[in-house]
Amino acid sequence: MTTPECVPERYKQDNNDNQTANFALLPSIPVIDFALLNNGDAEELNKLDFACKEWGFFLACFPIVNHGAAAEVLSNVKAAVAAVDE
Repeated sequence: MTTPECVPERYKQDNNDNQTANFALLPSIPVIDFALLNNGDAEELNKLDFACKEWGFFLACFPIVNHGAAAEVLSNVKAAVAAVDE
């Protein structure tokens, strides 16, 4: 569980700050292709490195393709996560 004490400083804002975000300037969320990682693709490895360093725990945040997990397994994981949020 994330607590205010665990939030990195770069994500904290003053509650009185009335700035609005310009979403067009935000970086796009990287898509991690495990097939390319398994083949040693340097560009994909750099994307994974960036995702982990700049965005945090990528498995919770980013689409991952070509991971080899069965659709039924993914469906069960999604159902389990949804049950926790209820």
